[in-house]
Amino acid sequence: MSFDLRKEFQQKNSRNQNRNQNYDNDEEEPQKEFVSKHTYKIQENSSTIVVSFVYKTQPDLNEGKIVHILKTVIKQNPLSQPPRVYGHKFYLTFTNRPDGEEINEILQLTKQAYRDCKVFVKRDEVTQREKSTVYLGKLLGVDKEQIEELLKHLNLNYKEVRVAYDKQTQRPKNFGYIEFKTEEEARNAVSLLAGQKLGLSDGLKAVMMVDK
Repeated sequence: MSFDLRKEFQQKNSRNQNRNQNYDNDEEEPQKEFVSKHTYKIQENSSTIVVSFVYKTQPDLNEGKIVHILKTVIKQNPLSQPPRVYGHKFYLTFTNRPDGEEINEILQLTKQAYRDCKVFVKRDEVTQREKSTVYLGKLLGVDKEQIEELLKHLNLNYKEVRVAYDKQTQRPKNFGYIEFKTEEEARNAVSLLAGQKLGLSDGLKAVMMVDK
């Protein structure tokens, strides 16, 4: 994470903590949503909880509302970043790894708030697939086919290449992922891919997706 992004996150986290304190007064929750910043790395021993829903009518998963609902848990174990909402589920990353009692409290509070939904809560455990995946950054003017050609040129056997695309323009974004069969193959690929000049990039960024 760059210095500017780190500074921005610290400022935002401070604002979120102030907002969490305001919830203790049981005031009406603010309508303005948090703006989440997502990182490309996953902590293998993370303190992340995923809450998912099964529903007939999609629930309102406003990030500010989520913090308000779970304020008693967050007061004891603060979030290290704002909640991240993806469709029918959201992720919560805490300062400390939540224990079974905290996970159960998250489940009960969420069930009370979303009575018309089935709610599931679990730890966001790292999968073997994620451990065998390489994150690629600085993909300027680079598409999936160019990455695949580079992998062939470097004699790297891979399972899948995924490039993020802008939903509106349908143009590739500046990052993507390469999945390998094993973690060892992925680590070997990092050393070969890092710094490679491709497209308009002056040097690709290549790191393991899972940060041990």
